[in-house]
Amino acid sequence: MNYDVRRLDKYCDNGTMKVRRRSPWTGKIHTMELTITLEKFNEWKSGGVMENVMPDLNDTQREFVKNGFIPSDWRDIFKDDF
Repeated sequence: MNYDVRRLDKYCDNGTMKVRRRSPWTGKIHTMELTITLEKFNEWKSGGVMENVMPDLNDTQREFVKNGFIPSDWRDIFKDDF
């Protein structure tokens, strides 16, 4: 998995973290503000199960952190399947 830890920005005032990822589909960089900490991120990177380490993230947010995909990427990828 190609994930650059330097793409984790500083904590926001409300205890969230801005995560930037490049979409493997479009190549565009997107940012999401998520309720995770650097400690939890590192726990996941060390082999923790994301659903257990970051239970507050929904499916879309987890997919973004894992792979960089956003919902419009999935719609575009599977547009012929609908």
